[in-house]
Amino acid sequence: LQSDDYDCIMLDTLQCYPEVSWKNPGRSTWLNAHNVDSILNPNDHRVLALETNLGSLIDGVVCCTESDEERFQSMNGSPIATVCWPNGTDELRQSNAPINPPNNSEVLFVGSLNYPPNVEGIRWYLNSVHLDIIEANDQYTLTIAGRNPSEEFLKEMEQFPKVNIVPNAPDLSELYFKHCTSIVPLLSGSGSRLKIPESLIHGCPVLSTSIGAEGYLSQPIPGLTLADSQQHFKDSLKLMLNASKDGLKREEACQHARAHFTWAATIQPGKIGLD
Repeated sequence: LQSDDYDCIMLDTLQCYPEVSWKNPGRSTWLNAHNVDSILNPNDHRVLALETNLGSLIDGVVCCTESDEERFQSMNGSPIATVCWPNGTDELRQSNAPINPPNNSEVLFVGSLNYPPNVEGIRWYLNSVHLDIIEANDQYTLTIAGRNPSEEFLKEMEQFPKVNIVPNAPDLSELYFKHCTSIVPLLSGSGSRLKIPESLIHGCPVLSTSIGAEGYLSQPIPGLTLADSQQHFKDSLKLMLNASKDGLKREEACQHARAHFTWAATIQPGKIGLD
């Protein structure tokens, strides 16, 4: 806080929110805000108090969407600078891989398996949606790919039929190309869901809850379907599985993601202007 050794300080995540002013005439201090967290955590009054007071604590906020820019500006009593830096991901790792998957009904979940909101979302999906999809489609399977699953989690997953676990996969590209749909059934948590553009850029459509797609809701996105209720999630997934052979839709999702969600498209130094 007292150091003059830095020209710019970037704060990241809720744990780094300042409670005293970090403003210093000799430097610039910004918050990397993955979301407006007081919206995702409405019962956390400390978060709301901090977000409505950021203008007096730091110089600016980096947001993922223009709507979040507007939220931070309108909720702050003191004026605060904002810039929009959209989420991004890497280009295709296997650019020569086919955009059309096998004619299958394989669904994919990707996420760290030691992150509580991911585990919560998987449990909700398995207990609320999974068995109905099995009854409707006898070819359907679910693959759960993620880092560092606990032994308890692995044992819990054994009770569910047609579930495959791929821990610590070295390369997700093969999985995205193989599966016809990926899911993001999150019910809580904040952060940037990079799994969404990562899936779309591989031509794999995504079914997500609204919370799971936070940071991508400024405009309609080809290949991204939102569903929040149990019934809506079931119905949407059944439709997506029936349409999984449509290579044109997968190609549209891929091309849109390559145009809007690669780092080359989102990192524009002249636009960011953090100097």
